Amino acid sequence: MYTALRKRLERKPQPIDPMRSYAVALILEYHDNETYLVMQKRSLYIAQPTEISFPGGAIEKGESSMQAALRESCEELLLSPEDLAYLGPMDYLVNSPRLVILPHVFHYTKKGLIEQFNIDEVQRLLHLPVSWLLRQEPYYTEGVSSLELPKDFPYEKIPKGKDYPFHLTNHSFYFYTYDGEHIWGLSSRILTHFVEMLREIDTSSFRK
Repeated sequence: MYTALRKRLERKPQPIDPMRSYAVALILEYHDNETYLVMQKRSLYIAQPTEISFPGGAIEKGESSMQAALRESCEELLLSPEDLAYLGPMDYLVNSPRLVILPHVFHYTKKGLIEQFNIDEVQRLLHLPVSWLLRQEPYYTEGVSSLELPKDFPYEKIPKGKDYPFHLTNHSFYFYTYDGEHIWGLSSRILTHFVEMLREIDTSSFRK
């Protein structure tokens, strides 16, 4: 039995519960002596309509998170892979035990700003000046998620019954407002981490 079990265990461990893995792209562009970060307002016809997000989407089988971020960026912004130069991966965000987001940083290799986009997925683009971002302190608040259990949940089978101290998830919320749009949720958490990272390096080339 032990031999068979040992052979069964000879593989890369996977999450017990299926995970949803997504990749997003933080794209820097340069125009008129200023560096910008691209974000987009989501179309009415896709999930989380009208929210501000980074280009990105689900990681498909057989591709890396960087490849997914590049592919989704090209689809949503009507770009060619050659239009984006890869700078590297950021720290990833685990929003729940079943959701992970892997951000990657690119820069736009052409002159000017990205103006075109896929109208089926994007309403408009935002070009956030990096110098502006470095001066911002987002509005911050915290919250705790609630746990909704079905009416027929068998409380009698667990210690303390209905008084069982279930673990609830703490959430941090960051809010930015730019050009009349509010940036919040997972996108603002990634944005905040990116700005914190920029503050650790020499940003003298980022003009005011």
